[in-house]
Amino acid sequence: MHPILKQPLLHFLLIGLILSASYLTLQSEAQDTDGEVIQVNRDSLLSYMQYRNKSFNAERATELFDAMPADERAQLINDYVREEVLFNEAQKLGLDANDFVIRQRMIQKMTYLTQSLVETDKPLSESDLQEFYLAHKGQYVQSGTLTFTHIFFDFSTQSDEQLQQMRNQLNRDGVNASEALTLGQPFLFQRHYAKRNTDLIASHFGQDFIGQLDNAVVDNQQWQGPFRSSHGWHLVQLQARSEQQYLPFTEIRERIIADARQYYLQQQVEQLIAGVIADYRVDNQFAEPQAGTL
Repeated sequence: MHPILKQPLLHFLLIGLILSASYLTLQSEAQDTDGEVIQVNRDSLLSYMQYRNKSFNAERATELFDAMPADERAQLINDYVREEVLFNEAQKLGLDANDFVIRQRMIQKMTYLTQSLVETDKPLSESDLQEFYLAHKGQYVQSGTLTFTHIFFDFSTQSDEQLQQMRNQLNRDGVNASEALTLGQPFLFQRHYAKRNTDLIASHFGQDFIGQLDNAVVDNQQWQGPFRSSHGWHLVQLQARSEQQYLPFTEIRERIIADARQYYLQQQVEQLIAGVIADYRVDNQFAEPQAGTL
Protein backbone atom coordinates (compact mmCIF):
# COMPACT_ATOMS: atom_id res chain seq x y z
CA MET A 1 0.00 0.00 0.00
CA HIS A 2 1.31 3.44 -0.93
CA PRO A 3 2.28 5.43 2.22
CA ILE A 4 -0.07 8.29 1.41
CA LEU A 5 -3.01 5.90 1.49
CA LYS A 6 -2.27 5.24 5.17
CA GLN A 7 -2.65 8.89 6.17
CA PRO A 8 -5.61 9.34 8.55
CA LEU A 9 -6.46 12.77 7.15
CA LEU A 10 -6.83 11.31 3.66
CA HIS A 11 -9.21 8.72 5.03
CA PHE A 12 -11.40 11.37 6.61
CA LEU A 13 -11.32 13.46 3.45
CA LEU A 14 -12.52 10.44 1.54
CA ILE A 15 -15.28 9.91 4.09
CA GLY A 16 -16.29 13.55 3.72
CA LEU A 17 -16.40 13.26 -0.05
CA ILE A 18 -18.48 10.09 0.14
CA LEU A 19 -20.92 11.66 2.58
CA SER A 20 -21.17 14.85 0.57
CA ALA A 21 -21.72 12.97 -2.68
CA SER A 22 -24.35 10.72 -1.11
CA TYR A 23 -26.15 13.65 0.47
CA LEU A 24 -26.15 15.76 -2.69
CA THR A 25 -27.30 12.82 -4.81
CA LEU A 26 -30.12 11.98 -2.45
CA GLN A 27 -31.20 15.60 -2.18
CA SER A 28 -31.10 16.18 -5.92
CA GLU A 29 -33.29 13.12 -6.40
CA ALA A 30 -35.63 14.10 -3.62
CA GLN A 31 -36.44 17.68 -4.62
CA ASP A 32 -35.98 20.30 -7.30
CA THR A 33 -34.29 23.67 -6.95
CA ASP A 34 -37.18 25.42 -5.26
CA GLY A 35 -37.31 22.74 -2.55
CA GLU A 36 -41.05 22.19 -2.91
CA VAL A 37 -41.20 19.06 -5.08
CA ILE A 38 -40.28 15.63 -3.74
CA GLN A 39 -38.88 13.36 -6.43
CA VAL A 40 -39.68 9.70 -5.83
CA ASN A 41 -37.69 7.19 -7.88
CA ARG A 42 -36.16 3.76 -7.54
CA ASP A 43 -32.73 4.91 -6.39
CA SER A 44 -34.04 7.29 -3.74
CA LEU A 45 -36.33 4.59 -2.32
CA LEU A 46 -33.53 2.02 -2.27
CA SER A 47 -31.30 4.46 -0.39
CA TYR A 48 -34.15 5.26 2.00
CA MET A 49 -34.76 1.56 2.70
CA GLN A 50 -31.12 0.97 3.57
CA TYR A 51 -30.87 3.96 5.90
CA ARG A 52 -34.16 3.11 7.58
CA ASN A 53 -33.16 -0.53 8.13
CA LYS A 54 -29.56 0.42 9.07
CA SER A 55 -28.40 -2.26 6.65
CA PHE A 56 -26.29 -0.96 3.78
CA ASN A 57 -26.63 -3.84 1.35
CA ALA A 58 -27.76 -2.55 -2.03
CA GLU A 59 -28.26 -6.03 -3.50
CA ARG A 60 -30.47 -7.16 -0.62
CA ALA A 61 -32.42 -3.88 -0.68
CA THR A 62 -33.05 -4.33 -4.42
CA GLU A 63 -34.35 -7.87 -3.86
CA LEU A 64 -36.72 -6.68 -1.13
CA PHE A 65 -37.90 -3.73 -3.21
CA ASP A 66 -38.61 -5.83 -6.30
CA ALA A 67 -40.53 -8.42 -4.26
CA MET A 68 -42.52 -5.79 -2.36
CA PRO A 69 -46.32 -5.99 -2.81
CA ALA A 70 -48.03 -2.90 -4.22
CA ASP A 71 -49.58 -1.89 -0.89
CA GLU A 72 -46.24 -2.12 0.93
CA ARG A 73 -44.52 -0.13 -1.79
CA ALA A 74 -47.21 2.53 -1.53
CA GLN A 75 -46.65 2.71 2.24
CA LEU A 76 -42.89 2.95 1.67
CA ILE A 77 -43.43 5.89 -0.68
CA ASN A 78 -45.75 7.58 1.81
CA ASP A 79 -43.19 7.18 4.59
CA TYR A 80 -40.39 8.49 2.38
CA VAL A 81 -42.37 11.54 1.26
CA ARG A 82 -43.48 12.29 4.81
CA GLU A 83 -39.93 12.20 6.16
CA GLU A 84 -38.50 14.24 3.27
CA VAL A 85 -41.11 16.94 3.76
CA LEU A 86 -40.57 17.09 7.52
CA PHE A 87 -36.79 17.13 7.02
CA ASN A 88 -36.98 19.95 4.48
CA GLU A 89 -39.30 22.00 6.68
CA ALA A 90 -37.03 21.48 9.70
CA GLN A 91 -34.08 22.75 7.65
CA LYS A 92 -36.03 25.83 6.63
CA LEU A 93 -36.66 26.59 10.30
CA GLY A 94 -32.99 26.04 11.13
CA LEU A 95 -33.80 23.26 13.59
CA ASP A 96 -30.58 21.43 12.71
CA ALA A 97 -28.42 24.33 13.93
CA ASN A 98 -26.86 24.00 17.39
CA ASP A 99 -28.84 20.85 18.11
CA PHE A 100 -26.94 18.58 20.51
CA VAL A 101 -28.84 15.43 19.48
CA ILE A 102 -28.08 16.00 15.80
CA ARG A 103 -24.46 16.75 16.70
CA GLN A 104 -24.17 13.43 18.56
CA ARG A 105 -25.76 11.55 15.69
CA MET A 106 -23.25 13.01 13.26
CA ILE A 107 -20.38 12.06 15.59
CA GLN A 108 -21.75 8.52 15.83
CA LYS A 109 -21.99 8.28 12.05
CA MET A 110 -18.43 9.49 11.61
CA THR A 111 -17.25 6.94 14.17
CA TYR A 112 -19.17 4.20 12.37
CA LEU A 113 -17.71 5.20 9.01
CA THR A 114 -14.23 5.33 10.51
CA GLN A 115 -14.66 1.77 11.75
CA SER A 116 -15.41 0.69 8.19
CA LEU A 117 -11.93 1.88 7.14
CA VAL A 118 -9.94 -0.32 9.49
CA GLU A 119 -8.99 -3.94 8.92
CA THR A 120 -11.66 -5.87 10.78
CA ASP A 121 -10.63 -9.26 9.38
CA LYS A 122 -6.98 -9.03 10.36
CA PRO A 123 -6.07 -12.39 11.95
CA LEU A 124 -4.83 -12.31 15.52
CA SER A 125 -1.82 -14.42 16.37
CA GLU A 126 -1.66 -16.58 19.47
CA SER A 127 0.80 -14.11 20.98
CA ASP A 128 -1.65 -11.26 20.30
CA LEU A 129 -4.37 -13.15 22.18
CA GLN A 130 -2.10 -14.05 25.08
CA GLU A 131 -0.89 -10.46 25.35
CA PHE A 132 -4.47 -9.17 25.34
CA TYR A 133 -5.54 -11.73 27.96
CA LEU A 134 -2.70 -10.82 30.33
CA ALA A 135 -3.32 -7.08 29.90
CA HIS A 136 -7.06 -7.44 30.57
CA LYS A 137 -7.06 -10.36 32.95
CA GLY A 138 -9.20 -8.46 35.42
CA GLN A 139 -12.13 -8.76 33.01
CA TYR A 140 -12.05 -12.54 33.22
CA VAL A 141 -12.61 -13.23 36.88
CA GLN A 142 -14.90 -15.82 38.37
CA SER A 143 -16.39 -14.54 41.61
CA GLY A 144 -15.76 -16.45 44.79
CA THR A 145 -18.58 -18.49 46.35
CA LEU A 146 -19.88 -18.93 49.87
CA THR A 147 -21.94 -21.62 51.52
CA PHE A 148 -23.57 -20.60 54.79
CA THR A 149 -26.69 -20.63 56.90
CA HIS A 150 -27.79 -17.57 58.86
CA ILE A 151 -30.28 -16.62 61.55
CA PHE A 152 -31.72 -13.16 61.05
CA PHE A 153 -32.79 -10.46 63.54
CA ASP A 154 -33.80 -6.91 62.65
CA PHE A 155 -32.02 -3.99 64.28
CA SER A 156 -34.68 -3.34 66.92
CA THR A 157 -35.16 -6.88 68.21
CA GLN A 158 -31.95 -7.87 70.00
CA SER A 159 -29.00 -6.07 71.53
CA ASP A 160 -25.45 -7.01 70.57
CA GLU A 161 -24.97 -8.62 73.98
CA GLN A 162 -28.14 -10.70 73.63
CA LEU A 163 -27.07 -11.85 70.19
CA GLN A 164 -23.67 -12.94 71.47
CA GLN A 165 -25.34 -14.89 74.27
CA MET A 166 -27.64 -16.55 71.73
CA ARG A 167 -24.65 -17.45 69.54
CA ASN A 168 -22.88 -19.04 72.52
CA GLN A 169 -25.99 -20.99 73.44
CA LEU A 170 -26.34 -22.30 69.85
CA ASN A 171 -22.76 -23.53 69.97
CA ARG A 172 -23.21 -25.16 73.41
CA ASP A 173 -26.34 -26.93 72.24
CA GLY A 174 -24.72 -28.03 68.97
CA VAL A 175 -27.56 -26.63 66.84
CA ASN A 176 -26.91 -27.61 63.23
CA ALA A 177 -27.79 -25.65 60.10
CA SER A 178 -31.04 -27.47 59.32
CA GLU A 179 -32.32 -26.96 62.86
CA ALA A 180 -31.51 -23.26 62.68
CA LEU A 181 -33.74 -22.67 59.64
CA THR A 182 -36.73 -22.15 61.93
CA LEU A 183 -34.96 -19.78 64.33
CA GLY A 184 -34.87 -16.02 64.30
CA GLN A 185 -37.11 -13.79 62.18
CA PRO A 186 -38.30 -14.19 58.57
CA PHE A 187 -35.76 -12.94 56.07
CA LEU A 188 -36.45 -11.30 52.70
CA PHE A 189 -34.23 -13.78 50.85
CA GLN A 190 -32.87 -17.25 51.63
CA ARG A 191 -31.77 -18.58 55.00
CA HIS A 192 -29.30 -20.99 53.41
CA TYR A 193 -26.91 -20.19 50.56
CA ALA A 194 -25.09 -23.07 48.85
CA LYS A 195 -22.10 -22.15 46.65
CA ARG A 196 -23.60 -18.82 45.72
CA ASN A 197 -21.29 -16.23 44.20
CA THR A 198 -20.35 -13.25 46.30
CA ASP A 199 -21.90 -10.78 43.85
CA LEU A 200 -25.34 -12.26 44.43
CA ILE A 201 -24.81 -12.42 48.20
CA ALA A 202 -23.70 -8.78 48.22
CA SER A 203 -26.89 -7.83 46.37
CA HIS A 204 -28.93 -9.53 49.14
CA PHE A 205 -26.97 -8.41 52.21
CA GLY A 206 -24.76 -5.50 51.14
CA GLN A 207 -21.05 -5.37 50.39
CA ASP A 208 -20.06 -4.80 54.03
CA PHE A 209 -21.56 -8.17 54.94
CA ILE A 210 -19.22 -9.88 52.43
CA GLY A 211 -16.26 -8.14 54.07
CA GLN A 212 -17.25 -9.52 57.46
CA LEU A 213 -17.61 -13.06 56.10
CA ASP A 214 -14.15 -12.74 54.55
CA ASN A 215 -12.79 -12.58 58.09
CA ALA A 216 -14.96 -15.45 59.34
CA VAL A 217 -13.63 -18.98 59.83
CA VAL A 218 -15.00 -21.83 57.75
CA ASP A 219 -16.47 -24.17 60.35
CA ASN A 220 -19.69 -26.09 59.82
CA GLN A 221 -20.03 -26.70 63.55
CA GLN A 222 -19.71 -23.16 64.91
CA TRP A 223 -22.02 -20.17 64.80
CA GLN A 224 -20.30 -16.79 64.36
CA GLY A 225 -21.33 -13.18 64.56
CA PRO A 226 -23.36 -11.21 64.97
CA PHE A 227 -22.64 -9.79 61.50
CA ARG A 228 -24.36 -6.64 60.34
CA SER A 229 -26.07 -6.40 56.94
CA SER A 230 -28.22 -3.73 55.32
CA HIS A 231 -31.26 -5.50 56.83
CA GLY A 232 -30.20 -6.26 60.39
CA TRP A 233 -28.07 -8.74 62.35
CA HIS A 234 -27.09 -12.29 61.43
CA LEU A 235 -25.66 -15.26 63.27
CA VAL A 236 -23.82 -17.25 60.62
CA GLN A 237 -22.51 -20.76 60.23
CA LEU A 238 -19.98 -20.57 57.37
CA GLN A 239 -19.67 -24.02 55.82
CA ALA A 240 -17.51 -23.41 52.72
CA ARG A 241 -15.69 -20.70 50.81
CA SER A 242 -14.07 -20.65 47.38
CA GLU A 243 -11.84 -17.75 46.45
CA GLN A 244 -12.17 -15.53 43.42
CA GLN A 245 -10.13 -16.89 40.52
CA TYR A 246 -9.14 -15.94 37.00
CA LEU A 247 -10.83 -17.87 34.22
CA PRO A 248 -8.22 -19.96 32.36
CA PHE A 249 -7.30 -18.78 28.88
CA THR A 250 -8.10 -22.15 27.33
CA GLU A 251 -11.66 -22.15 28.69
CA ILE A 252 -12.59 -18.72 27.34
CA ARG A 253 -10.47 -18.56 24.19
CA GLU A 254 -13.39 -17.74 21.86
CA ARG A 255 -14.54 -14.96 24.17
CA ILE A 256 -11.01 -13.55 24.25
CA ILE A 257 -10.82 -13.62 20.44
CA ALA A 258 -14.06 -11.62 20.16
CA ASP A 259 -12.99 -9.14 22.84
CA ALA A 260 -9.50 -8.74 21.37
CA ARG A 261 -10.86 -8.06 17.88
CA GLN A 262 -13.15 -5.38 19.24
CA TYR A 263 -10.32 -3.89 21.30
CA TYR A 264 -7.84 -3.71 18.42
CA LEU A 265 -10.56 -2.35 16.13
CA GLN A 266 -11.20 0.46 18.58
CA GLN A 267 -7.46 1.09 18.88
CA GLN A 268 -7.20 1.54 15.11
CA VAL A 269 -10.21 3.86 15.10
CA GLU A 270 -8.69 5.99 17.84
CA GLN A 271 -5.40 6.17 15.93
CA LEU A 272 -7.20 7.44 12.84
CA ILE A 273 -9.08 10.04 14.86
CA ALA A 274 -5.90 11.07 16.67
CA GLY A 275 -4.24 11.64 13.30
CA VAL A 276 -7.01 14.01 12.29
CA ILE A 277 -6.97 15.79 15.66
CA ALA A 278 -3.24 16.39 15.17
CA ASP A 279 -4.06 18.52 12.11
CA TYR A 280 -6.09 20.92 14.25
CA ARG A 281 -4.75 23.69 16.44
CA VAL A 282 -6.49 23.51 19.81
CA ASP A 283 -6.80 26.86 21.55
CA ASN A 284 -7.15 25.61 25.12
CA GLN A 285 -7.79 28.51 27.49
CA PHE A 286 -7.45 26.19 30.49
CA ALA A 287 -4.05 24.76 29.59
CA GLU A 288 -1.29 25.21 32.14
CA PRO A 289 1.36 27.70 30.92
CA GLN A 290 4.62 26.08 29.87
CA ALA A 291 7.75 26.70 31.91
CA GLY A 292 9.57 29.87 30.86
CA THR A 293 6.45 31.58 29.48
CA LEU A 294 4.70 34.57 30.98
